[in-house]
Amino acid sequence: MRCLRRRTPSAQWTNKLAGFSQDIDNSSSSTNDSSSTLSTLTKGLPVSLRLEGPYFTPADPYRYKTVICIVAGTGVSGALAIAGAFKELERQSLQVTSTPNSEAERKSSVSTSRIWTRCVVIWSVREEHFIQLPELSSAPSSGLDVRVHLTGPGKQRLSVDDALDRILGEGASSTWVYISGPNAFIAAGEMACKKRQERGVEWYGARWDI
Repeated sequence: MRCLRRRTPSAQWTNKLAGFSQDIDNSSSSTNDSSSTLSTLTKGLPVSLRLEGPYFTPADPYRYKTVICIVAGTGVSGALAIAGAFKELERQSLQVTSTPNSEAERKSSVSTSRIWTRCVVIWSVREEHFIQLPELSSAPSSGLDVRVHLTGPGKQRLSVDDALDRILGEGASSTWVYISGPNAFIAAGEMACKKRQERGVEWYGARWDI
């Protein structure tokens, strides 16, 4: 009788991706051709893999004065893309102001039309998993503000409500919030944003469906 291994449903795409890799390893070790197995182990098994995203949504961050990224764990990947876009916008604005007068006048419409002037990244991550990410570094005069909240044994979880109130209390207006992480984290973030909708807060929860 052949017994099939029962798979435990996984809610996170990273776990599902790891499961694909585990299935490949199991199928490789079960072959009868020892030379083929050795070749597979030494050279690797070719796998066709396609990863996409994160994508910007119809709520374009360039339309807001303040963009807040509240992310947990590997959800920081979306924040990296947004922070990168913001840093490029700052670079272009700096380039415009440093050009000769004639050139600056020609590009004045670019500098005056800039709305997005602040980007706040709040990254909740377990202390043992935290690493310095160069993409989140910024100059002292930059509008990019990165706040790392370390979690783990003996440490409190991030309060999205408190984090939002703190930023809104700093004078944030025309605010868009990007939320990414485990489903429960996203749900809590969306609820916090919904409570503050009357204060001009709009949001997007990056839910990945596989």
